[in-house]
Amino acid sequence: MDMDGRLISTSGFHAVEPAARMDAMEAAFVHAAEVVVQRRGRLLDERFSGLPAQLSPDPGPRCGLVVVHKRAVGTLHCLRSMLGPVTGGFVETSAGQEDAMTFAWEAAMQLDAILEGVRELIACELLAIRQAWGLRQHVPRGPLAIVQSELNDLVAFVDEDRPLGPDLSALIDAL
Repeated sequence: MDMDGRLISTSGFHAVEPAARMDAMEAAFVHAAEVVVQRRGRLLDERFSGLPAQLSPDPGPRCGLVVVHKRAVGTLHCLRSMLGPVTGGFVETSAGQEDAMTFAWEAAMQLDAILEGVRELIACELLAIRQAWGLRQHVPRGPLAIVQSELNDLVAFVDEDRPLGPDLSALIDAL
């Protein structure tokens, strides 16, 4: 990876160990993403959270954060579809001179795409946390007070239905 965070090939050929490690990291990140999406689903469900349905100040007439949860579920579905070992097979290349291509470069690109999706899911969760704190009018203490202050600076409380893409983009950029 270069100083700007871009993946750069080193022309190293037989990199099965780092490729296999990246495959394992992908599985771990997708598993964590599943937990994040399920936790947010519970936060939006008044039966579990004790907060208004969909974290809306006026459930029914206003949809609250249901659209954010739908986006997160769609992102999780995309992450699941990417999940699969890139290192699952070898292909001969270069007229037989290179007989075990490990696909480490492809594993790195897939891991990068999964991390982008995880970043989006974390942004969705931060928006839901910001909304829940606003509904409860909760003021945390200690380090969480700093997090709440930064969230309040980045995104406004969702009191009326509005497009939430700009809010999520601001959070993704902050992450």
